[in-house]
Amino acid sequence: MSVQLREPIRSLGRRRIITSKKPWPLYFRSTSTTQGNNNTTTPHSIPPTKWPIIYRAYNTSAATAITSTNILEQVPVKKSSTTTTAPKLNALKFWQQYQQQQTKDAMTSKEFEHLISTLFQQAQTSSRKSVFWNRIIQVYETANQLQLHSTPNIYLTAMTAYGRIGNSQQVMALFKEYKSQFRLKDNAHQRYFEAIVDSGDFATALNVFRDIKSNPNLSVTNASICLKDLVNALCVSSAKKSNVYIAIKAVEEMKHSMADWDPQARQQITESLWQGYQKLLHKSFDTTITPLSVETLLATYIENSSISTKIIPCQLFTLFNLLCHQSNGFIPTTKTCNLMLENQLLDKKNYGSVKCVLSWMQKLDVEPTSSTVAILLRTFGSRLPTHQAEQLYDKSLKHGTIDADFFKNYIKVFASDGALVKSVLKDVRQHGIEIDTTWHATMTQSFVQRGELDQGFKWLQQVKSKDLDCFASIMEAWLQRGQWQKCSLHYEALLQQAENVDTHRRIVKCALAAGFAENKPHLLDHIKIKFTPNTVMRIVNNLLCLESKHGHALVPGGIIVKSLKMMESKLHVYLDAEGIRRMILGLGNRGDCQHAFAVYKYVREGGHEHVRAKRCATAHIYLALMTSATKNNDIRILERAWVDMQYRKRFYGNKSKDKELHTLARYNILLNGYASQLPKPDLTGVKRVFQRLLNQQLAPDTVTYNILIKAFVNANNMDAANQILQQQQQQQQQPDIRAINTILNGWIIQKNWDQVEKLVKQQPVDMVTFNLLIQNFLNLDSKSMSYMHILKNKHQWHKLDKLKKSNPNMSSQTIWNIFESATGYTRHGITNYKKISIKNESNSSLCKQLKQLKSKPSPPPTLPPVESKNAFVKLFSKPTEAAADQVTYKLFMKAFVNIGDYEAASDVYQWMQYSLKL
Repeated sequence: MSVQLREPIRSLGRRRIITSKKPWPLYFRSTSTTQGNNNTTTPHSIPPTKWPIIYRAYNTSAATAITSTNILEQVPVKKSSTTTTAPKLNALKFWQQYQQQQTKDAMTSKEFEHLISTLFQQAQTSSRKSVFWNRIIQVYETANQLQLHSTPNIYLTAMTAYGRIGNSQQVMALFKEYKSQFRLKDNAHQRYFEAIVDSGDFATALNVFRDIKSNPNLSVTNASICLKDLVNALCVSSAKKSNVYIAIKAVEEMKHSMADWDPQARQQITESLWQGYQKLLHKSFDTTITPLSVETLLATYIENSSISTKIIPCQLFTLFNLLCHQSNGFIPTTKTCNLMLENQLLDKKNYGSVKCVLSWMQKLDVEPTSSTVAILLRTFGSRLPTHQAEQLYDKSLKHGTIDADFFKNYIKVFASDGALVKSVLKDVRQHGIEIDTTWHATMTQSFVQRGELDQGFKWLQQVKSKDLDCFASIMEAWLQRGQWQKCSLHYEALLQQAENVDTHRRIVKCALAAGFAENKPHLLDHIKIKFTPNTVMRIVNNLLCLESKHGHALVPGGIIVKSLKMMESKLHVYLDAEGIRRMILGLGNRGDCQHAFAVYKYVREGGHEHVRAKRCATAHIYLALMTSATKNNDIRILERAWVDMQYRKRFYGNKSKDKELHTLARYNILLNGYASQLPKPDLTGVKRVFQRLLNQQLAPDTVTYNILIKAFVNANNMDAANQILQQQQQQQQQPDIRAINTILNGWIIQKNWDQVEKLVKQQPVDMVTFNLLIQNFLNLDSKSMSYMHILKNKHQWHKLDKLKKSNPNMSSQTIWNIFESATGYTRHGITNYKKISIKNESNSSLCKQLKQLKSKPSPPPTLPPVESKNAFVKLFSKPTEAAADQVTYKLFMKAFVNIGDYEAASDVYQWMQYSLKL
């Protein structure tokens, strides 16, 4: 027998059922007689009794309970068969009578339930802070102390009372006990959540709401009703503006099921949020929600978003979505929809919300305008095929939904097509649209994208543009292309033609960078702008980032170091330690470790004494130089920085701390430098540093063991690497995946496939392991590639050629075989995909087929997996264990490029773009 059936049966066993002629008689247990004035018993008067024992049904109403207590006021009852109607009980006297009687004799659960129901009815008709809520709690706790079995009504009423006095923790405890005793009623969760909201603990209320909406036994309708109570309390009842953000967040978490909400609850949530947004904007709009009032609110929000509110665009879309779901026929204006489109595009290109806004416009028959088309062109124009963009352009011209913004956005999309831009400008003149100063930025962007920098500069001069940012854009393009002389000459010409050129920061910084790159820094003598450390850092960073199409540095490192010295000495503006660190790392990443060391020496030995002490006392420059030295295989510079770092306290002026012992992390840096030496690691240095570490009473950590394993693997000593791994395990340190992959890489280099298979079966296979195998099968050893890069930076071409000859080239067919075994896709299938993608540009039907193909979760049927008996394929080609990622495809592209098969590399690249979207 279930618990739900046993409970009513138990309660029936505790009742005494007494029949009567009347359907509503009350029976009481008499304990004494009332003495009259003559000390006799009055037969027509009811003597004082204990608390009434009520033998009513399980769910007797509170109203009956109130009527039943009329005997407490000792109203005479006649012997006649007719019953007189008793007056309503005074609540205060009722409570006093309970306090007097409950100390004399125990009450039953049903009596407590009737009492609590009576107090609950009285509390609802009183003020919010009524004393009856505390009395309900007092009665419940008394019943709990007597260990009486509480009924569902007692639990629910007590939860409400605890909520009204602000005790949310007790509400949660009661609900937990209630769930363990009874089967929950339909409205139990709603009563429970109302009590939590009434307590004013909104952080707890939000967590409880999340539990309710994620409960699989509750419908979305019930969750929306609970959400209604929370939003109303946060936005309407509460005066704190911060609570409005909590309400918006709660609605945002249920936005995906908005269509299934309770209609009345959704309407009330919308109205509550409407008031909440007005609080955040510090303005009051129409209380009724109309299309015009919504448009005004959204426009006000967008105008004052930077200072008035912290609402992010996606949360503003939540209000818009709620308004469109209203059942009263709300239809937003076109301007409202345009505002929403622009707002959502600010939120990291939220295309999902943009698509939803467009679907609402179509569903509600909102007519798009030229502004709508301009927004869509600006957003999706680069993704549209040329023929579709031209169709959209022709339709807009035909229907007349055009303005200046439409033409400007169309030019921005197709700025690289000079003939198309000229055609659009011709249409602009035909429609009588004036090309004013607002067109200058658009046309400048078009010239820069087409590479017509000289024509763009002349055009700006012809129209006498006063927008110096346009000139700055063209000068920056010259700077990036390495045309520094043109940049300097046009700067001189611009000084003669326009005003305030020498105070425009972008133009001056561009001209200075061009002058430094030419090694002609004469402009420093005529600077009129205010220089800050950030200005110096930006100029230095521009010089570091100037590269050719093939990635080669355009500005030598010596010129960059010289430029820094000149700016600091002439302008007396100094980079801080963080700026110097970034400069050293930038030079190190370019392979210019010697000039990185020159910056280090300049900072430690030159410049202002106070600035030198401030920059050299921190660890920034030392760590940066050690990183650059390790990357560029320069152990001497690494040792120099490591030793100098121990004496950096001298720059504080504290002679008592001449030397600072290194920590374990800094020992690991030096260890890694010796272990990373190419072409072979310096094992002597590794052993010496490790012994010094132990002598300093430092315990090796996981990073230390990983470095030692890497050192012996790079030295091709796998026995020593395995011993280090076992020693780490003996020290009760579990090796991480990096150590396992390093060991695995060593076995792969030695082509010891038995050890590879043994190790893989012991450890889980991840993408790093998968790519390590592919990298070695393709002869793309990372150590050899790094050594080639270092030799190239040092211009040691003889050693580079010798190293290349030692690595035999693979055939294209061999690489394709490895590709098919590793990814499961054939070369023939990828070639078919390439043909489809080429035809797609001119065939709209194929475009639809390709979209349908991309929407499928599995590969296309033309690309069946390759079956192979190879253990590598069986182990790694399973989609559940490993699947090709971007790194995998790039390894194959690198292999094809190394052998000069650029067409195959292009095929792999196109397939990578497609397959990663499946």
